[in-house]
Amino acid sequence: MAKLELLIRDETSDDHPAISEVTCVAFEKMEISNHTEHYIVDALRSANALTVSLVAEVNGRVVGHPQYYRQFGFENIDELSHEGVPPEVFSVLSFDGTFPQGFVFFHEGFKATC
Repeated sequence: MAKLELLIRDETSDDHPAISEVTCVAFEKMEISNHTEHYIVDALRSANALTVSLVAEVNGRVVGHPQYYRQFGFENIDELSHEGVPPEVFSVLSFDGTFPQGFVFFHEGFKATC
């Protein structure tokens, strides 16, 4: 059995097509999806609004754009929400143990459709 080499790293411009593909597959069966998530990532990138954009790479192939939120401490909290987004898919990470409260509004890039 071959050993799998996992690497989490910053995205590069060469990763953009693979990130789009992984994003499409990740949201393919989600009922809440309009299947525009890959356009949203592109729009946020174009607007320089991606503060952190990491990829998970296994044996040189991009397999995630990072898909492992919970293992890094992301959690769902009732005090912070976004209209139309189910709480189970809206998660946050606190850097100091405190969380803001209220409603979240996304960057204009989230309105991208193509």
